[in-house]
Amino acid sequence: MRKQNKTSPQGGKIVKNSLKFISIGLVMVLLLMSQWNVDRSVEAAAVVVAEDTVEWMDTSAEVVSYYSPGSGTSTASFWLKDTALEFTNSASSTWAGNTSTSDNTVYTIHAGTVSNGTKGTFSTSTGSTFDATKPASTTISSLSVTRDGSALSSSLNATLGTFTLFGNVANKDVIATYDYHTTNTYDGSTDGQKIAKVTSTSDSTGEWISISEVTASGSVTPDDEADFYKGTVVISDDAGATAEGDGSVWVADGDTLTVSYYGPGTSPSDTTDNATVIDSTDATIDYADPTITVTGPADGTLTSDKTPAFSFIVADSASGFTATTPLTYVTVTVNGCNLITSEHSFSTLTTTELGMTIAIASLTDDWITTATGGCSSATSRTAGGFGIGGTAVATTTTGTHHGTEFSYSIVATDIAGNSKTVDGDDANVTIDTQGPNMQSAIAGKAYDSDVAVSTTCAASATPLYCLDTGDIAGANSVKVVFDESLDQASVAASDFTVDDVTPASVSFGGKDEMTDRLVYLAMSTDFSPGAKPVVKVVGTVTDQAGNALNDKPSGVTTGTDLSGSATDGYADKVTATDGVNPTVSDVALDGTLLASKGEAVLTFNSDENMKDNGNTVAQVCTCAVVAGGGAAQAILGTTGHSAKLAVTLTSPTAGKATFKQTDYTATGIYGIVIQAKDVNNNEGNSGGVKITNEDVSAEIAADLAATSTTATIGLKKWPLADHDADGDLTDGISATVNGTAVTIAVSSINWTETEEVTVAFTGAAAAVKGTDTVKLTYYYVDASQVVEVDVSKPEVSAFSPLDGTTTENRTPFISVTWDEDEYAGDTSTTVTLTAATLTDPDGTASDILLNMSTTDNKDFFYRPADDLSYGEYTFKVSAQDAAGNEKTDQSAKFTVSERSKTSISLLPGWNLVSLPGTPSDTAINSVITNAQVDTVLTYDPTVPGGWLTAVRDSGGDLVGTLAAVDADRGYWVHTTNDDPIKVDIPGYSGGSQQLPPAIALVKGWNLVPSVSITGAAVAATMDPDVYFTGLSWTRAYGFGTATDAFTGFVPTSGASDTANDSSVVIGRGYWLFLSEAGTLVP
Repeated sequence: MRKQNKTSPQGGKIVKNSLKFISIGLVMVLLLMSQWNVDRSVEAAAVVVAEDTVEWMDTSAEVVSYYSPGSGTSTASFWLKDTALEFTNSASSTWAGNTSTSDNTVYTIHAGTVSNGTKGTFSTSTGSTFDATKPASTTISSLSVTRDGSALSSSLNATLGTFTLFGNVANKDVIATYDYHTTNTYDGSTDGQKIAKVTSTSDSTGEWISISEVTASGSVTPDDEADFYKGTVVISDDAGATAEGDGSVWVADGDTLTVSYYGPGTSPSDTTDNATVIDSTDATIDYADPTITVTGPADGTLTSDKTPAFSFIVADSASGFTATTPLTYVTVTVNGCNLITSEHSFSTLTTTELGMTIAIASLTDDWITTATGGCSSATSRTAGGFGIGGTAVATTTTGTHHGTEFSYSIVATDIAGNSKTVDGDDANVTIDTQGPNMQSAIAGKAYDSDVAVSTTCAASATPLYCLDTGDIAGANSVKVVFDESLDQASVAASDFTVDDVTPASVSFGGKDEMTDRLVYLAMSTDFSPGAKPVVKVVGTVTDQAGNALNDKPSGVTTGTDLSGSATDGYADKVTATDGVNPTVSDVALDGTLLASKGEAVLTFNSDENMKDNGNTVAQVCTCAVVAGGGAAQAILGTTGHSAKLAVTLTSPTAGKATFKQTDYTATGIYGIVIQAKDVNNNEGNSGGVKITNEDVSAEIAADLAATSTTATIGLKKWPLADHDADGDLTDGISATVNGTAVTIAVSSINWTETEEVTVAFTGAAAAVKGTDTVKLTYYYVDASQVVEVDVSKPEVSAFSPLDGTTTENRTPFISVTWDEDEYAGDTSTTVTLTAATLTDPDGTASDILLNMSTTDNKDFFYRPADDLSYGEYTFKVSAQDAAGNEKTDQSAKFTVSERSKTSISLLPGWNLVSLPGTPSDTAINSVITNAQVDTVLTYDPTVPGGWLTAVRDSGGDLVGTLAAVDADRGYWVHTTNDDPIKVDIPGYSGGSQQLPPAIALVKGWNLVPSVSITGAAVAATMDPDVYFTGLSWTRAYGFGTATDAFTGFVPTSGASDTANDSSVVIGRGYWLFLSEAGTLVP
């Protein structure tokens, strides 16, 4: 395109394309990422940006199609070319006055020097930006020279910024006028300088980008006349990077990133921007990391293979890879060693998936072989293996093995620069080439995974790795220790002999690093005390890497034989140490309930000689340990929960101890565990009984707030036992939550009647919920080794009648209840009543001890045969417990009073009432003593006319056909005041010789009472459907005197219909209509 001369505001000349409204052809979409911390792979060879086009590319001038924002932000760069963006500036240099030079003199622009002669006075035009120190950066494009206004011939050296003047100058003015280039920059923010804009699918607002002139496509070197321009944009995965002018463009995975080139406006230096896109190009945003799927060896692999199969698949569905150069995108090291190119092979080779297999190049080397050239750099290894050596024992939380753990590394990077690494803790492998070794054995040991870590072990540096963790006494079992974990599937009972006898069974034990290192051989018969059997490996056992320990007779070439001979029939042997615990037997206590100053002698035998008992509990002694009491015991630490009871050896195999109340003064229960220690320091115990998985879920009714929150749990068996006599009661208590074992912290043991432990489920994955299934395993002391101390007197827990109360029953039930259940596991909870008297209101005391009855020796009772007199009575008792503690003269007072009369309220006028029970005297004038009652009526359908009446006569009595008032009918009562009817109704009592009421009713209307056999209060309400049960009734009416109106109600339709549930009121009468005759049974 033709350049046009334009005049700049500074007085220079500019060159500009005519406005570009023509369509620009599409170019290949390429991507470039620069200034990011990952080496970026590209897709094509270097290209040159064509005139009036823009390209995403990198500094190698290779087009980039994908970008990633990396860990948050990165940059993307583009290059464009347009000669119309180029402009030149004009300036002049003047040598004035007495300038005198000869022909071919060299003049230096801006510096003003001349190669010969006199330069006169030198000056440069105002505003010139020509760089005299580096003329090549402001290249002169044209030059004209005059001498006193006349043109002179000259030769320009644009690189040096000089010209040679042809002709002499004698005291004349020399003026050089010239145009020069500068490195052009468009800031992207000032009006008229918005040349290139970057947008994305997510950020349509985008950013105007500053561009600056450089030497070529992909170049970052400034240039003043190359017409190539570079721009860089920050791309960000932050959705907040959408504001115009913030310098960043927000991108999301899969977005299209577009750079649009608009070109200058009317001129490069005016304030008008071009609104028409001259050219644009796209790139794709990809910031999903590739995936790496390792098919082998998996992380944590333990193998005996010196050349394990190593293969994996790298995949990326977005920018992917270049299939022709796969190793550009994948870097693999093993044990820190680089791979040789020939050690890579490919099962899949596409732009989206690389399936790779790694194999040592040499057929004679393996991974153990030393690396030729070492592994100090990414290219130092040239041959050999990877130098994976060592057969040292290594421990983990899941077992023990030989060999040194190493790791491999796979780094995969896609074209966009997203990277994925598998290494370190995700890529650990161990090569173990050494067979197992049988180290030791101990007789008399079996295994129980529920056994807590011993106190000694817990105090060690590695409490979870103790050799004795899980050991329990097993008279027919021998424990064998190997130097590494075995493959359980390779081990059978037939692989061993014990004193040349094949074991009956084999099992494994051990936790953490001891897992599968401990083999337990169970024999058909028990070992004798002090046994030291010889254990041999006569078959083949392998470690978890597959290395075998086996006898190697002729023809067997694999495995390890540690016996020293290939023909002796075994691979390894050890002589077991004595681990058979002494058996404690014939335990006897000559007393189990001690009162004040009481003693109980404990005797026992052992099947082995016992050592002296001078040690403490912590040192392991031949002794007894005692735990218990009658109060709550705070648990602090893991010692001191039980106390030593000294044992005297009456012979090498027999001992005794004396339990004294003066040493254990508190009332309570005490469990005794006996421990015998033989000459080889083996310990045998007696007294502890194990309870496995007792369901205590019901004890935790509500959710616990946290794993540190405590719960108080009652146990079925008591007292708790220090089963291993180590001073720690808590090591015998363990828990599971929903079937999973969890660590617990016991903070208190309550030896009172509640029989509880307070625990927190500190090792649970989450706080225990009320719906969880919680089970405890614990030990309690067998009843034969329990002593109870009772120095407390029994207490009265209840009197009847209650002290200070009044009863209307003249033959009341007189009783006393004694409480002798004083502590957890109390077996002596009864008393003997030693005295009982009843003092009447006249002060006469009657001895009623022989009249007191009991069924359990706790509750004692007496009922007078004759009515008691009215007045206050004193009931006094004394009792003695089984230990001889007596509580005397415990008393309660009660009053017998006359029975109060039942009151039926009346209002002036007619009242429809009834009696709630049969009165003691049914005569009408005995029942109704209120003189203001003048008429009483009732309806009896069995008599002629149906009505019975009584009217008060002149003598003051109610007389007529109604002579008696009972509880079989309702009554109309007319009165002129509100005095109630007061009547003595005895009610129904136990043993009374009367039948409950049954009132015969006829078909039709009946006037019925509201009767209560239970003694319900007058005015209490009843549900008519319940009260009239069994009757075929259709309607009933009551009468309200205050309203002078009847109130009707009918049977309800079901349980949900509660409209009439309180319609029947005790003491009122009712009209009731029956569809057939029936019997009312109140």
